Amino acid sequence: RHNLQLELINYFSPTSNETNPCRLVEPIAYLDQHRQLEAYDPAKSDVRIFKIDRIGRVQLLETTCQKPKKPKRYTDAFGFSGDKRQTVKIRLSPLAKVLLLEEHPMARPYVSEEHNVTYFQGPICHPAGIGRFIMGLPGHVKVLYGPELLAHLRSQVVLLRF
Repeated sequence: RHNLQLELINYFSPTSNETNPCRLVEPIAYLDQHRQLEAYDPAKSDVRIFKIDRIGRVQLLETTCQKPKKPKRYTDAFGFSGDKRQTVKIRLSPLAKVLLLEEHPMARPYVSEEHNVTYFQGPICHPAGIGRFIMGLPGHVKVLYGPELLAHLRSQVVLLRF
């Protein structure tokens, strides 16, 4: 509303080893029912998604935003965002169906039943979100379509250690 930059203080990113967890950003919009902040990150020259619950504090700065052109962004039912989507189709056991709808309620419009078999067929932005769900339920989910999803799952399986 004020067209001012923000500093995200003590932002926790599990994929980063930054010693200074502060991020200078230019807010664009809230996503996922205000659980995520879409913002332009001048240091990375890219639009990023920040989970609200990973932000320690927010400092409103007096610096005006550079107002980058906002690309079209999507957020999938598993909380991942991106500028493109891909469709996947998976078959769910009764247990997987219940857990999917409980843990990822945004997936509900993409769940259907045919001949007493439940399917999720819908868009994803990145295979990591749905991949976590699938790998957490071995034997309860079968990927019927999704070349990038299958490649992601295969790359993750080789990392398993017991």
